[in-house]
Amino acid sequence: MRYSLPVTTNEMRLFFIAFVTSNAALFALKSLPANHPVLAARYNHIAAVYAEKGAHDKALENYEKALEIRLTSIPSNHPTLATTYSEIGAACAKKGAYDDALDNYEKALEISLTSLPSNIPALPTSYTTALEISLKSLASNHPLLAAIHNHIGSVYAGKHRYHKALENYGKTSSYDSMALVDYVQGDHVKALISHEKARGMFFLG
Repeated sequence: MRYSLPVTTNEMRLFFIAFVTSNAALFALKSLPANHPVLAARYNHIAAVYAEKGAHDKALENYEKALEIRLTSIPSNHPTLATTYSEIGAACAKKGAYDDALDNYEKALEISLTSLPSNIPALPTSYTTALEISLKSLASNHPLLAAIHNHIGSVYAGKHRYHKALENYGKTSSYDSMALVDYVQGDHVKALISHEKARGMFFLG
C-alpha cells in the first residue's frame, strides 16, 4: 500500500532550514570549503523561504551569497547560474528595483542561450540579436526562455513600458498578463480577447 504525504514545497524548505541550522549540520557545513556548492544550495533555500515570507531584502542577500559561491565553483555558462540570476531578478522586481531586475533577467537569458546545442549558429553578444536567434532556434514553449520572457515582461510593466511588456508576454503566450496590460492601457477589447485566449488555454490544458 502506498501513502502520500501532503507536504508543500514551503514545508520542505522550512524542514531544510531547520536541518541546516542544527548543531550537527552547522559543524559539517563549517568543514566544507567556502565555495562548496552545498553552501550555495543552503543560501538559495534560505533565500527562497525569505522570498515566500515577503522579506525580499533578506532573500536578495542570500541569493547573492549563493551566486558568489556559484561564480567560483561552476562553469560560467552553467544553467544553475541562469536560474540564480533569474531568482535575483525576481527579488529585485519585488523591491521595485526594475533596472536591476532587468539586468539580472538578461544575464539569465544570455547564459541560457550559451547552453544551446552545438549545431546552433555562434551567438552574438548583442542581447537583442541573441534573443531573436533564440526564438528561431528553440521551441516556442521552451520552459526556461518562456519563464525569463515572462519575468522581463513583468519588469517592463512595472516600469510602465507597456509596449515592451506586451512584446515579451506575447512570446510566452502569457495571455492573462497581456490582458492586464491591455486593460491598463485602456484597450478593453484587446484585453477581453487576450482573456478569452487565456481561458481557452486553461480548458485545453
